[in-house]
Amino acid sequence: DPDVVFPWIKREKEGLKIRGQTIYLLSGEDDIIATPEGAKNLKKHLEKEGNTVTLHTPRHLPHHEPQRAKHYVKKFLLDLSLL
Repeated sequence: DPDVVFPWIKREKEGLKIRGQTIYLLSGEDDIIATPEGAKNLKKHLEKEGNTVTLHTPRHLPHHEPQRAKHYVKKFLLDLSLL
């Protein structure tokens, strides 16, 4: 349970002071720390602050190799015509 093992995670997420931004959240469907439900809750929190949030939860995101997430980020940026 992240609230027991990492009590600071919830405080940090709830204390984010990001407003009016475009945010891309990338969290693996099988992530045991962020969990899909936790990512959805973070998305809701950020949207309440006036942010535009896209959440992508691929089935097999290699958490131990973050450099392999680059194609997800690149596709998001291409879809927004930022690349």
